[in-house]
Amino acid sequence: MSAWFRFTRLMVSLLLLLFVSFVTCAEKSNFSTTLRLKKIDSYSHLAALSIYNWNSESEIDNHQIIEMIKSLNIQNDNTSEGIIFRHLLATSTANEIDAPRIPIYVKSPLLDKHWQELKALTPEVYTAAKAYYIYATAVNNFDGSAKRLTTTVPALRRLKLDALDTGSKQATAIASIWLSMELTLASPIQAIAEIEYSLPYLPTRTGKLTLENSLDSSTAHQWLRTAYEELSVPSKSFIHSMEVIEKRTERDEFVTWAFFTAIDALLLQQKYDDALALSNRALNYVSNRNSDQESFLTLFQRLRVLLTGYGIDKKKEAFTTISKLEAIGVSKVELKSEELSYLYQVYKAIAEENNQKLPSAIEKYKKGCLLPYFETVRSDHIPIIGSEIASTTRARKKANETVNASKPRTWL
Repeated sequence: MSAWFRFTRLMVSLLLLLFVSFVTCAEKSNFSTTLRLKKIDSYSHLAALSIYNWNSESEIDNHQIIEMIKSLNIQNDNTSEGIIFRHLLATSTANEIDAPRIPIYVKSPLLDKHWQELKALTPEVYTAAKAYYIYATAVNNFDGSAKRLTTTVPALRRLKLDALDTGSKQATAIASIWLSMELTLASPIQAIAEIEYSLPYLPTRTGKLTLENSLDSSTAHQWLRTAYEELSVPSKSFIHSMEVIEKRTERDEFVTWAFFTAIDALLLQQKYDDALALSNRALNYVSNRNSDQESFLTLFQRLRVLLTGYGIDKKKEAFTTISKLEAIGVSKVELKSEELSYLYQVYKAIAEENNQKLPSAIEKYKKGCLLPYFETVRSDHIPIIGSEIASTTRARKKANETVNASKPRTWL
């Protein structure tokens, strides 16, 4: 056997060995990355559940969250994601005084290298996590005051540019909708522009709440329908209300309010027949909700349609609707919304042509606020649920311009 042949066979064997080793290492690396991404997803889910449910009256209580923290062993995870999510959890209740804080210890400082590693792994989770950290830290530092906008708005603008550099459209959209939440106080028109910009690329929640889907496309439609209603653009408000009705995966009170604002928009456009037809759909929807508040609200809206659009022509149906409202009981509604009960008394007096009760009913209503919408607090649906219209989150229970500012709610 010639020396050249032996040399060639040796080189082929070495190359084959190197190739197999390379493939094996690549497979191990891919497997390791997959496991790591799965862990990050679990951390993101834990953070979102904790931000929204800790110290709250919900199906998920503090004990369940503590058990999740233990089962995930996040306290002993020294990777970049472990450090980041420990800081997020600790920050969310850092200013809590009157109730327990999340039992988590940061252990290590949060450095830029940690953020950069998370960004390389998953730009979407990175953007959502950093957006919340910017927001919650500022809320704590400024004690819930709107003065935080001098910090959050520039920081979220920089984050949006950072997300653009990753090439991920969804990451950019996540940064944009977080920015819009804070711009609601500083510049409502710019806030609308940011929401519209983000809308095509926002994630859709499929049932599992995470930081990156806590402000989802459904949330964006809810915010836009409220914003356009406030700006007296009923045609736009109607479009976004219907998007919530038709596409929202959760069947909850937000759909009920979407029906309410959609009907409002039709009344403003004097499309009374369409409003009446949509009222029928709304009544059918709330019949399966087992909520006296939502049933009362929807029946009240129907009364408005009948009186505003048809007057004497549907007087009999108006009185039937009033009977159903009385059967639910104004006292039940009054416990949750005095303004709604006062406004109902105004319309009831109009229907009954009761000139004695009407002035006092109007006066009571004037002393209250305008009819409250769940979404006037823009985050009574996402954590992350920042401004007077953008958040009901909690950094501490005593807040100024924001309420419960480190727990932005936009979906619950």
